[in-house]
Amino acid sequence: VGSEMCIRDRIGRSRRVGRMIQNCRVCNSKNLKLYFVDGYEGRLKYYRCAQCKLLNYDLDFGLDQSQYTANFESADMPDCKTNRKGTQTYRFIKQHITNIGRMMEIGCGNGRVLYLAKADGWYVEGMELSAEFANAIRAEQGIEVHVADFLKYSVPEDQKFDLVVLRHVLEHLPHSIYAMRQIKALLNNGGYAVLEFPNNE
Repeated sequence: VGSEMCIRDRIGRSRRVGRMIQNCRVCNSKNLKLYFVDGYEGRLKYYRCAQCKLLNYDLDFGLDQSQYTANFESADMPDCKTNRKGTQTYRFIKQHITNIGRMMEIGCGNGRVLYLAKADGWYVEGMELSAEFANAIRAEQGIEVHVADFLKYSVPEDQKFDLVVLRHVLEHLPHSIYAMRQIKALLNNGGYAVLEFPNNE
């Protein structure tokens, strides 16, 4: 059962908010302190674990990812904000991973990273909870996107990848350690994972 606490917004108004998270996702400590509040009406809350220092994102806002997929923007529009971020990620990949192979992006959004990688010769696939986004990417880019819950996805032994990408996804998952095992299961031996997180420091 979640607890409740009072926070103040940026203009000093106080309000009660629920708290779903009770234990640190890594060390299981109950010693969590509110560290950072963000998002519309302070809905996104992060708790610092006093024991291992992990910043835990509280999931009391819910696990429904449709709130992040309100509008599909074409991956072929380099100047929009979403695509600029995807381009930045792909530049990092090109700088650090020189062998082109098989790439999977979990929570691929509008497919910008996959779009750029495919143009460079990568074999690419994506995974999305949003069937609408998955269908749009297939139609626009000809990229296979699985509509699936990553934590429940069964990885075929003969369909592993050299690179798995998760951008601002892992902090939204309720079982971080299991998610890391799933990432490992997707990777070929010697494969890489690129993980992006919010920087709230």
